[in-house]
Amino acid sequence: MTNRSSTVAAVSALLTVGAHALAENGRDYFGVGGESCGTWIDARKTNNTSRQGSWLLGYLSALNLWGVIGRKDALSGTDADGLYAWMDRYCESRPLETIATGAGALACDLDQRAQ
Repeated sequence: MTNRSSTVAAVSALLTVGAHALAENGRDYFGVGGESCGTWIDARKTNNTSRQGSWLLGYLSALNLWGVIGRKDALSGTDADGLYAWMDRYCESRPLETIATGAGALACDLDQRAQ
């Protein structure tokens, strides 16, 4: 297995495990990813998603640029509004989950789409 393939496989496995489980195993993330989905919902209702939205877009952009998600550009064909709408649906049904957990689920969805 090439170095890139093993890196992609490792990160894909981490995405599948979920951000919460990673934090419990000594891995963590910076920023608002640890806030609840309820915080995401509240921010969207007041149209004040600059913190949460910036974190989400940075997280997904990094995964995409490093080639961790998708065999091709996983963000092609979508935009911030589309990603926010996906998170809205996720967070409305799981308000106690973290934003990072939702972002991981979204990354997995984008990965499957970009195969």
